[in-house]
Amino acid sequence: MRQPGLILPEQGRILRARQAREAGDSGRDPEQICLDLIKFAATGIWPTDQPIVLAGKFRLRCAVEPLVSVLRNAPEYSIVWQAAVALASIGSRCATRPLLGVLRTATSDVAKQAAAYVLRYLADARATTTLCRIVARREEAASVRAEAAEALGSAPRRRAQTVEVILNAAMDESPEVRLFAANCLGVWRLTQAIPTLTSLLDDDTVVGSYGSVSDEARAALSSIAERNRRP
Repeated sequence: MRQPGLILPEQGRILRARQAREAGDSGRDPEQICLDLIKFAATGIWPTDQPIVLAGKFRLRCAVEPLVSVLRNAPEYSIVWQAAVALASIGSRCATRPLLGVLRTATSDVAKQAAAYVLRYLADARATTTLCRIVARREEAASVRAEAAEALGSAPRRRAQTVEVILNAAMDESPEVRLFAANCLGVWRLTQAIPTLTSLLDDDTVVGSYGSVSDEARAALSSIAERNRRP
């Protein structure tokens, strides 16, 4: 639910050149240095998230596998989320399958939430079915279900079943799930969601720093109205 720091390709080339100069004295490939450090982070030995940040900054596709391992296994909350931000910045869909594996089998709710976060930025149709199952599964943590609902907002194809899952989630007992389901409906700008969103206008439950459910529903309705006004 946080925005990763994405960089432009030209910036990436400049940063890679700078990194190569900085690592030149060691005689080693700077990308390999970064990968080695990420492997340390995956074991919990490395005391800083700097190599993970660098992997995202330089968009190292070869770092995807170790980053997913960090996301799944790292014991520290901050390290898990740094790995998620790096994966989102890299933007490689070769991460989709291993991230779906995290959603299906990980025991950590933080890891599952982080995996859903990355999948939102990958916008890979292969993730839709699993994300729908996560949203609909009441035994999952509300934070994981809410993140999956938000991720579905970027789904490249919306099937009737996907829409139904989000419409149901908008009436969920968890305010966090309701808020991010409303967010998803606003991103989709679905006219058929107007009755559901209207029913949330009296829901003043506040979800952390994200505001109230009613505010999110109001924003979604405004987005739908704007689309309907267009010729």
